[in-house]
Amino acid sequence: MASMINWPDNPVSDIIRNAIYPVKTIRVSMPDSPLSLGCMAWVSYDAGMSIRDPRMESAGVKTTGWAKAADTYIYLPDHIRPEQLQEWLSEIGWIIGAGYMYRWHHAPGQPYNHLWGLTRYSIAGMDTAYGDANPDLAEMADKYGCWSWEINCAYRKGEGHTAMLLPKWREHDPTLTAAGSRLGVFPGWAGEHPWLRATDPNTGYESQYYFCKPKKYNRHKDVLAKEDKKI
Repeated sequence: MASMINWPDNPVSDIIRNAIYPVKTIRVSMPDSPLSLGCMAWVSYDAGMSIRDPRMESAGVKTTGWAKAADTYIYLPDHIRPEQLQEWLSEIGWIIGAGYMYRWHHAPGQPYNHLWGLTRYSIAGMDTAYGDANPDLAEMADKYGCWSWEINCAYRKGEGHTAMLLPKWREHDPTLTAAGSRLGVFPGWAGEHPWLRATDPNTGYESQYYFCKPKKYNRHKDVLAKEDKKI
């Protein structure tokens, strides 16, 4: 099924296509600054692994548990506009069977370190994230604010830790294939949210786009893909 997918030619598409584990969500953020420094992709996976707790082993007791695969941060140096990045995410979101795309604008006054790979910790001796970190993006976000998008992923969900959810997703969204992807080109949105910017500290704007109609949908607020309006 993967060979049937017409993958778009953009860096976000490459991340998902080349992922070792099935992707759960991908969040891409960029400072809202006059100087483009690129953006950061934060990938979360629908995969888990068995772990041992070293704290118990020191007491002579071996215990095992489960932990999800560590997230990955990937710096994208491309100098692009927010509108272009949203086009990339809309296009690839359709192909990978995303149910939603959220867009946020976060106000200046905070570095938002978690978006740039700067906030990490360990659980039972295992790192929760790997990959790039970029303090320059945090500095620019603190000064100018930032844009951030998130899409989820149904593609390869049948291989993932929550594979049992894919049949239910397909019942709700008939456009999904058995692999969790969608065929054909993205039909475009049936509207668009205004590009509002938050200015007061600790505030933000959220815009919600849906590739298929969710259980909770506000027709005066949310936007659907054109071909999915009646789903």
